[in-house]
Amino acid sequence: VQRRIFAGFTIAFAVLLVIATLSYFTIEKLVETNELVKHTYEVLNELEATFSLVKGAETSHRGYLLTANIEYLKPYDVALDRIPGQIARVRELTDDNPRQLNRLSRLEKHIADKIDEFKETIRVRKDRGLAAGQEIVVAGRGKVSMDAIRDLVADMETEERNLLKRREGEAHSFLSQTILLVSLGVVAVQGTHYDARDFEAEIVIPERTRAMAKDLFDHLLATGGPEQKTVVFCVRA
Repeated sequence: VQRRIFAGFTIAFAVLLVIATLSYFTIEKLVETNELVKHTYEVLNELEATFSLVKGAETSHRGYLLTANIEYLKPYDVALDRIPGQIARVRELTDDNPRQLNRLSRLEKHIADKIDEFKETIRVRKDRGLAAGQEIVVAGRGKVSMDAIRDLVADMETEERNLLKRREGEAHSFLSQTILLVSLGVVAVQGTHYDARDFEAEIVIPERTRAMAKDLFDHLLATGGPEQKTVVFCVRA
């Protein structure tokens, strides 16, 4: 009986060890994939922030062009100060993706072109008035740059959303595998489980009975007479 129980526990331990090992690696992959999902959301947020800065600068620039009110240039100046750092942040987040880095380089060039157009129209508006500034806008140079910026940001966001869809699918798969492995571990433990009554009936009582019999036999040998004695042990079934 002891061998059978010992073998059962050994098998259970081996099964649990295998399941624990597989669960560890699966959980590691789950954590890694969740980090990638988080990373993708960060890229999307930073791309949106970059485009918002350019749009904000364009709006402020247009307000100044129409009114010559210097107050309109305050958010414009803030946006221009933040854009280089924002591009650097996107580059840092996408440095493992050559396609995105290529798009970002083109995006940076078009943003620089747009900023040059901003600066030129502001200078002309100050020096020569509204009509001269509007002539530069009507020429369409800024629109070409802005359209290119919008298209490149959209392409980069599409790439990130495709990555996000794939990574969320992987995360769901690893989560399902983890749940399955944990469930198998619970089943393995239950399959070899001995409750307190089983343990007492199969291990404790037989051992205790043998010990009592040996003690009584030794006592009889030491103190008993020649007469025969019969001892009956009653053990709970």
